[in-house]
Amino acid sequence: MANIEKSDQNPLIRKKGSNEEWQKFNSQLELAKQLNLYSGNVNKVIKGKLKSTGGYDIKYEKEIYKSTAVDWSV
Repeated sequence: MANIEKSDQNPLIRKKGSNEEWQKFNSQLELAKQLNLYSGNVNKVIKGKLKSTGGYDIKYEKEIYKSTAVDWSV
């Protein structure tokens, strides 16, 4: 099993197609409740089964920042 820190599993959300900063939530359920979204669809977006829900992009924190990581190996 991969060693993933809990903080890497926090869901992040922003309006679909925007360049705004990602907003961080403690859990998928918290995100769904605060934004009045169906929690099942939040999970489907994170798993890639849906592109978005309620006009929002949703990803885990680790997914956002792994694409900006620098490879220092030569």
